[in-house]
Amino acid sequence: MIFISYTKTDTYYEFIGENGQKLIYPVSSIILTDDESGFIALKNTASRQTIGLLAKPIPPKAFLTLNDSSVVTIEGDSTAVLTQAEVSAYSASLVSVVLNANTSDMAFYGCGSLTSVTITSSVDTIGNNAFGICSNLRNVNIEGNGLKTIGIKAFTGCGALTSIVLPSSVTTIGDNAFRNSTNLTSVIVNATTPPTAGTAIFKNGAIQRGNGYIYVPAASVDAYKAADGWSTYASRITAIV
Repeated sequence: MIFISYTKTDTYYEFIGENGQKLIYPVSSIILTDDESGFIALKNTASRQTIGLLAKPIPPKAFLTLNDSSVVTIEGDSTAVLTQAEVSAYSASLVSVVLNANTSDMAFYGCGSLTSVTITSSVDTIGNNAFGICSNLRNVNIEGNGLKTIGIKAFTGCGALTSIVLPSSVTTIGDNAFRNSTNLTSVIVNATTPPTAGTAIFKNGAIQRGNGYIYVPAASVDAYKAADGWSTYASRITAIV
């Protein structure tokens, strides 16, 4: 049998065949070996008998673990990238996400039921438009100091989001990252050196309208007010208390 894709959890593999059929095997029962013929062979761990062939190339994948119908944990190693296709099956009912892998562009775009995201320290990149138009996203918790890059329009149109804390590890914030996030009134940026910021990162939002603040380390206030991408909001930049 030829398989075209697979997902992996801590306990099982799920393989998808050419005709959409699914086969599930315990992780301990299967090994994957490159047979150098354009496929990866699925072999029984004990007998080494080939069960099926998995088409190559296989890009590094994150995988989703359903805790219940609305809560998903995203796992992966340092090369894993979560794609929009992998999220699409859950997008209608997805309420809460724990993210342990980087996201590709538009991974959670338009997930209107999503209200809470925890981004762990193993994540260094949030892709372009990754959480765009997540209109009910209210809570974004970024743990530790792993995150470095927030992509273009990463949180654009997140109208329910009122505050966010960015760790000191952030070095790049893309164009329009928080554009049209109309109720975002508090942004704490812990980086001493202003992250490289694209254009219009807070356009059409509360901060641009004068109803919110960007809080930065006290010793860096002047640097932020003068920095490209930040100077547009100089009057809204103040020290972290």
